[in-house]
Amino acid sequence: MASRLNISLNAIWRVLRWSESGRAVARLWAVFIGYTVSASMTAPIIGLYAYRLGATPGQVGAYYATIAITTFVSRLPLASLSKSRPSLNLTRLGLILNLTSLFVLILSPSLSVIYLGCSLRGLGFGSFHPSALSEAVRIAGSSADREKRLGLIMTAPPIGMSIGPLLSSLILAGYPVGTRFIDQYTAVFVVAAVISGAAAAIPGGAAVGDVEDSGGPSSWRQLFSRELALLLSSRFILSYVIGTISSFLPILVVQRGIVPEHEIPILFSVSSVFNILGRPLSAKIGGAYKSLLASSLLIASTAPLLYIKSQWSLYSAMPLYGIAVGLFIPSSLIALQSLVPPSHLTIGIAVLTLGLDLGSSMGSLASGLLLSLAELDIIIPATSAVAGLASAILVWALRLSAGEESGSSEGLAKPNKSIAKNTEGGG
Repeated sequence: MASRLNISLNAIWRVLRWSESGRAVARLWAVFIGYTVSASMTAPIIGLYAYRLGATPGQVGAYYATIAITTFVSRLPLASLSKSRPSLNLTRLGLILNLTSLFVLILSPSLSVIYLGCSLRGLGFGSFHPSALSEAVRIAGSSADREKRLGLIMTAPPIGMSIGPLLSSLILAGYPVGTRFIDQYTAVFVVAAVISGAAAAIPGGAAVGDVEDSGGPSSWRQLFSRELALLLSSRFILSYVIGTISSFLPILVVQRGIVPEHEIPILFSVSSVFNILGRPLSAKIGGAYKSLLASSLLIASTAPLLYIKSQWSLYSAMPLYGIAVGLFIPSSLIALQSLVPPSHLTIGIAVLTLGLDLGSSMGSLASGLLLSLAELDIIIPATSAVAGLASAILVWALRLSAGEESGSSEGLAKPNKSIAKNTEGGG
């Protein structure tokens, strides 16, 4: 009788634990949705708002540069706060800074004050992403379905980035002709601020514990390893491709007249849909190594399709590109979880996201400089092929190195044991 009661209690406890972890996943998913909807609603609007206020194109570029530089400079210092503050608090700080930046734009419509709003927005980016991503990794835990949980959480950013621009367009289109542009843009900023505030108000769960305060290296030098360098190099290279395609594929399409100009957003919408589908796909592929390799090879496979330059080839390339990008973040986070100690998880993710930002920026800059040497017809497919194959080679080296370190041929397929110990029972 006692044994039957014990079995029943264990079954109930498993359900309760699943329910708790499920609520943690849902909370963080909603936070990601709120932030990405708010940020993507206003990302293109800030430049247009400044332009309508009288800013020159150079000033508009300076505003976006302010956001990028502030994000870049603040990301590691803010991530270092994870040693003394729970990551979810830094996530909330990012949402509050985003909200504050929008109210600065609303209350002070002047060109000089826009720099303050952009600086606060950059600080919000720097605070939100590393902490929210480390929160996602810890919620995913070390269980067999960690890739599934992480992939589910990571569907939120592309969904939010798809909803945000549509919502701002609907708000602007809802005003009658002749309405002052300040009233129109203010409405967008207010709605975006309310969404960011609502996401900041979502209560945090206790499912992740105090992983950042557990044991681990006290020296930053102990964070880095050969395996981490290989992972960062692979991710930097793929980010370079993403920056190149995002910046120059629309120009190539217009130059060659492959599809009508108004269809260009549809191309990237197709990519976004498959990006969403690719997020949980890493759980089906099985293991971080296979997902890392798949994202690299899928990027390389787009090269011949992008070179052909026809409607059918473009619409065939964009789903492959979308799945590759969808696999990109979850597989990178799972791999990182296996390579860094729990005490440095948020800082490790900050380093990873810095590498991604730098790779994307270099893709936009370097490919632009290469236009003096070659045509876009060659630059885009060559970049995809070379970078995809180079990334695959780095992933292969990472697998061998991680396998040797762990004494297993699986390498990255198994989570860091110290992380498993700290996250056991926590979702």
